Formats: sequence, structure tokens, C-alpha cells
Amino acid sequence: VSRLPILILLLHLIFLPFTSSSSLEPLSYDVYLRIPDEVSPFLPFSASISIHLRLLQPSTVLILHSVELSSFRNVSLVGFDQDEHSLKGIRITGEHVEFMYNELSRGEYILHIGKYVGKMGDGSAGVFVRGASLYTHLQPSFARRVFPCIDQPNVRAPFRVSIEHSQRTIAFSNTGSVDERMMGDRRVTTFGSTPSLPPYLIAFSVLPHSVIQLTGQTTFGVTVRVIGVTHSTLVRVLRASIQAFEYLSDVMRIPLPLNKMDILLVHSYEGGMENWGHIMISSSLAENGDDSHLMHLVAHELAHHWIGNLASVSSWAYICLQVSN
Repeated sequence: VSRLPILILLLHLIFLPFTSSSSLEPLSYDVYLRIPDEVSPFLPFSASISIHLRLLQPSTVLILHSVELSSFRNVSLVGFDQDEHSLKGIRITGEHVEFMYNELSRGEYILHIGKYVGKMGDGSAGVFVRGASLYTHLQPSFARRVFPCIDQPNVRAPFRVSIEHSQRTIAFSNTGSVDERMMGDRRVTTFGSTPSLPPYLIAFSVLPHSVIQLTGQTTFGVTVRVIGVTHSTLVRVLRASIQAFEYLSDVMRIPLPLNKMDILLVHSYEGGMENWGHIMISSSLAENGDDSHLMHLVAHELAHHWIGNLASVSSWAYICLQVSN
């Protein structure tokens, strides 16, 4: 396959114009999630978030995407002039949460939400549960079920994620852990800041300590880690992942700004999802498919780190690539 058309396509997509209609530009997100000790579908999780944002035009309201998030408490808004702005009210609609103020001028602010509540489920969208394990699937527009945000594919910002979870579990996310500390009988895992990403690529998982982890290294310095429950399957997935990653890196010739790639095998999950540095694939497909189908499955999700992640459409209203299986 010629590499030139792929590179031209990538460059074209990377420089798509910013077309979001929002008057808010997020500059960074800092998310703190509190996961119950016993995860179960339809039980709530709680969280807090700080958003560094730029208001592009004067306004009396800050509007963020939000679905089935509730109980917003301890909300503060501080401008870079250190003035705190008084919250006049909160309105929750089907797709948004609106924070109302007196006139806000253009400029940068820190919006802090001390606590809000979201839902876990048993489907394959938002935060979902499989047995004693918890995962996220946020594509195309389910990030708004986990944290208030500007949920468009061309609206990117760095994310820093911290997870408070049972000490009997282990947490994973897009980047590697940079700090772990005990808080009473619970553990807080903080992950390194991501590169600028759209919200749908953010992911985290909280799994029992009994899961198996196998690691390998690519020739270009990325640690590949596969996570699941069946050792023999993980060996096959790790081998296929490193081979596919080496091939794709040689074809694309555009380095990815990451140093680790987790591949999680998920029970009762269809296909795969190319979360940045945190790929999820069906454990059933990995266990029951032959080597060629396994290679296709893993390579497909790895390839999306370039086409679909590094470069993407400017809005979910557009389709630029036809994916065939």
C-alpha cells in the first residue's frame, strides 16, 4: 500500500478548521472520580472536576454537554484576575448543564465543580460494569455521561484523571500512573496528563487485583501491556499487538505522543475501541478467533490511533473515512 496518500490524508485532517459553535474553549480538564467499593450496574458514581476554559465572547451562561449527570454542588468560577463570580443558578436540560452568572467578559476562567453524580450501567456506553470490573466507552458522544465537557471531536484539551477506588482493585487509564496514595481504606490513583484529546478518547478501567498483566516492548520504545484473565490468550494478544504496532509504525511514520499502550480484554463486549493508549477488545473474539482474525482486530484499533485519533473529523455530523471489516 502506498504511504503517500495516507500521509496526505492525515495532514489534511490535522489542519481542519475549528468549527465548534460553542463560545467556550476548554484548555484543560482535571477529573477526580470516586468509584464505589462494590461496582454494580445502575448504582451511582460521584466525581469532581476543574475545567480551565477560555470564554470567547461575553456571556451570562456557561453551557457544557452533560447527560444524566446531577447533584452539581460547590460550584465556583474564578477569573484569571482572581475575582470569584457569583453563581446565579444551574439549569439541567437533556443534553447540557448551564451555569448562570451576571455578565462574564471574554477571557480565561477556572470552573470548579466540587461534586456531581453520574450513573453506571450494564450496556456498552458511558461507565459500564462487567462482573466485578468497570470500564468506559465514550465514542461517539458518551463522554458527557461521565463529566461535563465540550463533547465534539475537534475540541481537544489535555486531561488529568484521578480515581479513588477500593484497595482490592487496580485502576488504568490513558496514561501511566504517576502517583498512588491511600485514603483510609481506599486507594487514589493519579494518572499523567494526556496530550490534547477530544473527550471521547478518554478512558479508565477499574479491575480486580486478580487480573493478569503481560508486558512487552516495541523497538520504538512503547510498552505494550495486555490485561485479562486467561494467560494463554494474553500471550497471543501480546504477540499480535507488538507485530501489528511495529508494522503500522513503519507504514505511518508519524510518532504517537505516548509511551504505553494497554490492551484490555473485556467480557461481553462487541468488537473493540481505540481509546488513546487504552484499547479495549472483545475477550470472546480474542479467545475464539484464529491468529489472522486476532491480528486484524488488534491492528484495526491500533491503526485508529493515527486515523481517527491523531487526525479526525471536525464534527460528528461528518464522515470522512469508510471503515470496512
